[in-house]
Amino acid sequence: MRGRLRCCVVTDDVAVRGSVELTGVSKRYGSLTAVDDITLTIASGEFVSLLGPSGCGKTTTLRLLAGFEQPDAGDIRISGSSVAGVPPYARDVNTVFQNYALFPHMSVRANVAFGPQSRRVAKSSIPKLVDDVLRIVRLTELADRKPHQLSGGQQQRVALARALVNRPSALLLDEPLGALDLQLRKVMQFELKRIHEEVGITFILVTHDQEEALTMSDRIVVMNGGRVEQDGSPQEIYSRPATAFVAGFIGAASLWSGEICAHNKDDTLDVRLVNGTVVRATATEILEMATPVTVVMRPEHFVVSNTDPALMGGPSGCSVQATVVQTAFQGASITAALDLGSGMTALAHIPAQDHPHGEQGLSAMTPGSVVWLSWLPRHALVVCGQNAPAPVL
Repeated sequence: MRGRLRCCVVTDDVAVRGSVELTGVSKRYGSLTAVDDITLTIASGEFVSLLGPSGCGKTTTLRLLAGFEQPDAGDIRISGSSVAGVPPYARDVNTVFQNYALFPHMSVRANVAFGPQSRRVAKSSIPKLVDDVLRIVRLTELADRKPHQLSGGQQQRVALARALVNRPSALLLDEPLGALDLQLRKVMQFELKRIHEEVGITFILVTHDQEEALTMSDRIVVMNGGRVEQDGSPQEIYSRPATAFVAGFIGAASLWSGEICAHNKDDTLDVRLVNGTVVRATATEILEMATPVTVVMRPEHFVVSNTDPALMGGPSGCSVQATVVQTAFQGASITAALDLGSGMTALAHIPAQDHPHGEQGLSAMTPGSVVWLSWLPRHALVVCGQNAPAPVL
C-alpha cells in the first residue's frame, strides 16, 4: 500500500480492481472506422499511454472506456465486469481533460470536495478525504485559494485531486498537460509519475507527445489508423520498434528503405538500400531474401568522422558517406541533417565537445561538408515494410 488513498479502497477483489480489458473493440462514424478491432489488456495499477498522431483512434478509445461513446463491436471490461451500456456516471473511472473545468467561484478545497458531496458521501468523511488527496498533489497550503489565483500546473493538480478523491479504479487522462508551457509540462510529467506511484491506481493517458509517454509510462500502446501498431515498455518501443511507423513516430530516426540481399554467419543481414549502398544490420525475426525492409538508425548511434572507418579496420557494411545539409546546436549535442543521395537522409547527434575538433577529428560541420557515418551492426535495426520520411531538425 503506497498511499493513504489506496488504503481507503475496499473491494472484494483487490487484484482485479482497476484492470481494463478491450476485446475486439471497434467504433465507426459513418464510413470512418475510428477504432478498428482493438484487443488490449491493462493490469491493475499500470500506467499505460495511448500514443499516436491526430486521428489514430486514441481519444475515441479513451471515450469508449469513459462511457462517452459506445462500441459498435466488441466488449470492454473494467475491474472484471462488462460496462456495455453502463453510463459514464456509473462507471468506476474518472477523467481529467486538457481543459480542467474548475469551478471559478469555489476554493481549491471546495472544488475537490464537490465530487464526494455529489455522491452523497458521509459529510464527516469528506474533510479527511479532501485533506488526503490535497497532500498527495501537494496543494495543502493552497486549499483556500480560488482557481484564478493558481498557476497552470497548480490548476492541473486541482483537477487531478478532484478526480482522485472519488477513489476510482482507473484514472483516464486526456492530454492533461497540453495547455501547459514546455518547462511546466516537463515538471508535471514527473509529478504525474510520482502521484501514480503514491496512489497506486490504474492510469491511462492519451497523448500525441512521445516524450510524455516515454517519461511516465509503464507501457506504451502506439496507435495508427485505429489499430495498435505496437504495445510494449518505453525501452522496447524506442529500441525495438516493430514497424517503420513506430520507428518514425517514436524519437528521431533515420529510416532507409531497401531489401535483404544476404544473410551473414554472425546473424546479421546485408540490406541493399535504394541508393545501391549495401549496409549491415540486425533483425529481430527471420526474413527471406529480397524482402522489402526499412533500416532504422537512431541519431545517437552514429559516429561522424572525416575518414571512411572501413579504411581504419571498421566492420564491413557499417559506414556510408554523406553530405551535411544543416546543423543545429542543442546544448549537449550538435544535430546534423545529412544527405546520402537518392532521396535518403540521416540525422546524427554529435557530442558538443567533439565539434568541431576532437577525437573524432571532425572539420567544421558546414553545409556541403562531406563526412562518414558509421555504426555497430546491433544498432541498425531491420523492420519489415518501407517507409522513409526525411528527418526534420
